[in-house]
Amino acid sequence: MHDVEQFVRDFLSDEYKLRVACYKEPDNLKFEQMRSEHNAKFYAEDLETFIRRPEKPDPSWYEDGAKYLSALQERILFQIKKLSDEKSNVIYSVYLSSEHKGDQSYFELYFLKETSQGLRITSIYVTDNEGGFEYLDGEEVGEPLKLIKTVKYQPPSDPADLEEYESK
Repeated sequence: MHDVEQFVRDFLSDEYKLRVACYKEPDNLKFEQMRSEHNAKFYAEDLETFIRRPEKPDPSWYEDGAKYLSALQERILFQIKKLSDEKSNVIYSVYLSSEHKGDQSYFELYFLKETSQGLRITSIYVTDNEGGFEYLDGEEVGEPLKLIKTVKYQPPSDPADLEEYESK
């Protein structure tokens, strides 16, 4: 699991830098190169980051960005679960907060697996109104999944999230 944890930590750090560059990098070609490299390094071929900006941001983009950046945090990693699907393929689920400073609740659930390019994010789920997760993008993950191992890093603050965190 160490390689998976390192992948996730590298992803979160790189994602944070990309969010900052989105509002601070004046050269759009440099920003798009960073975005392209981030996608190639962390996402399966059919996925990409949702971090985007206009092709030619006007000055107000950068002014609004200063407010956004002041409320930005590197996302929190709560836990990683090693799972296997019905075909005994190993999948990792990664529980993350949002990028908003102070958020300590589940926001997204990423699924990772080995691909021909190495370990990559293959599925993205977001929290729903019932305290669970709903499919957003990538490969839908089938059921049932068998839990192999859980590594916990930090408990979430939301009571429903905490109940899930402590249950497995």
